[in-house]
Amino acid sequence: MEKFLEKVEAAVSKAAKETEKMARIAKRKAEILALQHKMDTIFTKIGREIYQAAIKGSGIPRNPKVKELIKNVKELEEEKKVKEQEIIRIRKETS
Repeated sequence: MEKFLEKVEAAVSKAAKETEKMARIAKRKAEILALQHKMDTIFTKIGREIYQAAIKGSGIPRNPKVKELIKNVKELEEEKKVKEQEIIRIRKETS
């Protein structure tokens, strides 16, 4: 019976250590995600600044990828305006 209890204790101890290890890993992953979110926020701000500069004509970026992204944003803005107008039209239909 003692050997059985020793095996159970060993298994419980091993499980506890693994659980603690997994908890530490999960904590680090959460911290990494938080850092990535902060980085994404900064990347968004950088992009917004570049876009605003391009719209104002003050230093349009020469990078073709950036120019393409700016073009995409302009197209999306136009699509958004169309959708906003559709909403206005639909609201008028129901009233």
